[in-house]
Amino acid sequence: MKSEYYFCNSKNFFNLRICFLSLFLFVSSVVIFCIKLLPVKKITCEVVNSSKDCSYYIPEILDHYKNSKFYSFYKNMYLELKKEVIIKDFAIYLDLINFGWIVKIIPRKICCAIAKDQAGPFLIVSQDGYVISRKFENLNLPLIFVETELPEKGALLDEKTMFALSILKDMHFIYGVNFGVLNKDRLVIELDAKKRVLFPLKGEKDLLIGGIMYVLNRLENRYVITKQEISFLDSGIEIDMRFTNPVLRQLTN
Repeated sequence: MKSEYYFCNSKNFFNLRICFLSLFLFVSSVVIFCIKLLPVKKITCEVVNSSKDCSYYIPEILDHYKNSKFYSFYKNMYLELKKEVIIKDFAIYLDLINFGWIVKIIPRKICCAIAKDQAGPFLIVSQDGYVISRKFENLNLPLIFVETELPEKGALLDEKTMFALSILKDMHFIYGVNFGVLNKDRLVIELDAKKRVLFPLKGEKDLLIGGIMYVLNRLENRYVITKQEISFLDSGIEIDMRFTNPVLRQLTN
C-alpha cells in the first residue's frame, strides 16, 4: 500500500514538473516574441581613442537604425559596421536597463591623401593604407599626386604607394612638406624652389629619412661641402636617395 501511494505521488510530481516547464517555455516564447516587435528605446554609441562622436563617423547608420526593432538591431548594425571601411573595429553590447544597445567603435586614423591633380577628387587614406573616402577638397593632409588610376573607396593601397605616403608623412612632420609626386620608380618631393629630393619606393624608411636629414644639415651648415655642391646650392640642387650613397646633382626642370 505504501509503495503504491509513493508511486502515485512521484507520478503526480513528475507531471507537475512537466506542466511548469511547459508554462515556462510558453511564457518565454511570448516574451521573446514581444521583444522582437518592440522598438529599441536607446542607442548609446561611443568612440574609442577619438575626440569626435559617432555622428562624425557613421551618421547615416545611426539615423537609419534608431527606430529599428530590438531583436533585429544587432544583426543589422553588425553587418553595417562590418562593411564600413572607416571603422577598424567595433563591439555591440546589450543594455537591458534602458532596453537598448551600446555600440563602441574604433575608427581608422587618417594619414594622408592621394590625387591625380590639384582639381581632385582627393582620396583620404588611413594609416594602415585603406581608402576611407573620396572628397573634392583636400583636408590639409599631406598629399601625393599619382599617375595611375585612383582606387575605389575601401581599397587597400599597394606597397609602393604606402611606402611613399609613409616617407611623405615623416617629411611633412620634419620639414613641413605638404605634397609629393609619385613618378614610376620614385617619390619626388620639392623642399623649396632650389631643393628637390628623390626617394625610392622601397627600402628602410628610417635610414632614408635619417640620410636626407644628414645631407640637408651638412649642406645648410656648409659642413664638408665641395665647391661643386656650393654651386648646386646657388643654382638649385637635386638629392637622389635611391643609391647607397646619396647623389647630389644640379637641379634641372
